Amino acid sequence: MNVIPFGKYILLRWGPPLEENGIMLGYSVGVVKTKGNQLAPEVPDLKTKLKPNQFEYLFENLQFTTDYRVGVAGETGAGIGPAVYLNALTVRKMGESLCFSNFLLPSQLLS
Repeated sequence: MNVIPFGKYILLRWGPPLEENGIMLGYSVGVVKTKGNQLAPEVPDLKTKLKPNQFEYLFENLQFTTDYRVGVAGETGAGIGPAVYLNALTVRKMGESLCFSNFLLPSQLLS
């Protein structure tokens, strides 16, 4: 799993589980603003539901130069598995368009 922060966006990417525990029904993702590397960090609600073949998600409308925590959890018929979380700091990005997989973001969207 990795995160790519840029501008007002964070791109979260992950792969399928290394060990399957049933038929994958989908993934849940979420994001929450944090206060840096705190000892008891906030945990995002994983409310956004995705298809089982989707392995990336673009969080939009975030704030520049702000700490966030993103998370993802898989769901099978047995229920929702343990979530994995990563921290990311958005940055102020200026310049050319950025293209990540199926996401094309013109530079005017990043300012």
